Amino acid sequence: NIPYLVLKEKNFISKEIYEREIINKLNENQIELVVLAGWMKIITKQFINEFKNRIINIHPSLLPSFKGRKAIQDALIHKVHFTGCSVHFVEEEVDSGKLIIQAVLPISKDDNEVSLIKKVHSLEYEILPYGISEAGFFIRNNFKDKNMNNSILYS
Repeated sequence: NIPYLVLKEKNFISKEIYEREIINKLNENQIELVVLAGWMKIITKQFINEFKNRIINIHPSLLPSFKGRKAIQDALIHKVHFTGCSVHFVEEEVDSGKLIIQAVLPISKDDNEVSLIKKVHSLEYEILPYGISEAGFFIRNNFKDKNMNNSILYS
């Protein structure tokens, strides 16, 4: 019984129009926090500015190391001994926003891309709820009187 809406980018003539529709729907529903989990797309400056300091992302590396789509492969290529995941606020520069939480795990000599993805994803599932909680606490303390309808904050 959780309301949801599916918007497919292919049904829009441009990325900007697609994101504008997402923004409109988020605003119509007074969404306080946007969580990019498995999104795998770079969002526009327009989207970031509309929800400044209210968008978080989970990334499969210990940022600032190994930004971008191939973080796990990069960790293996560079033969690092540890990797992990990071929850961070989204900024215009990819994978560069303020860190909320990170978790670390060792890379074993037997790990390959498939095994490491599985380990990192398992760790992401553990820390994302904490990252969401921390981001929510930050948002409620910094924006509740400026950008949000207070009636929704205390319901």
